Amino acid sequence: FEKYASDIKGLIWLAGTLFLGASLVSYSAADPSFNSLVHLSARPHNLCGFIGAFLADGLYQVFGVSAWVLVLCGARQSLLNFKGRAHRQEGGQWWVDLLLVVCVTCLLSLHLGEIRMFNGQIRIGGWAGYILTKGLVKSINDVGLAIVLWTCLAGLLVVYTERSWSDLVQSPRETIEDWILATWAALKS
Repeated sequence: FEKYASDIKGLIWLAGTLFLGASLVSYSAADPSFNSLVHLSARPHNLCGFIGAFLADGLYQVFGVSAWVLVLCGARQSLLNFKGRAHRQEGGQWWVDLLLVVCVTCLLSLHLGEIRMFNGQIRIGGWAGYILTKGLVKSINDVGLAIVLWTCLAGLLVVYTERSWSDLVQSPRETIEDWILATWAALKS
């Protein structure tokens, strides 16, 4: 089992990521969920059934479209496990994922806060972004909060990609190409 532990963890992360992605992409405001009083005997439109409907509704309510960052985080964790590099990340990576989601949520709420999705039921930045942004704007105003959030996002991307900004800025095209080629090679092997 020890020999295949990384592969099994990678498959579990991949399955969870696919389940989450399918739940989010097939979200319907008409499905039974926290946000809808549809009779539970109604068949949900969500590809992942009742669990997917409730999961997608909860994540969209809390994080808005930033819930998709969780899909990217899960995909990254799966890839790290398949590459055998996840053991370095397991203990401390979850807080980076959480900060990334919160940062994107707050940025969406700050800059696009009036936009609502799914028949006006879901805020683009979710309730977490709305509450955090409203509270922080009172302390440091819109411009100050934008500076703090964009700086946090830049720092989190350095930690997340494990690349310095000088690497990213000097050759962004090569960095993206390297990442695509590495991802493709990892998937093929």
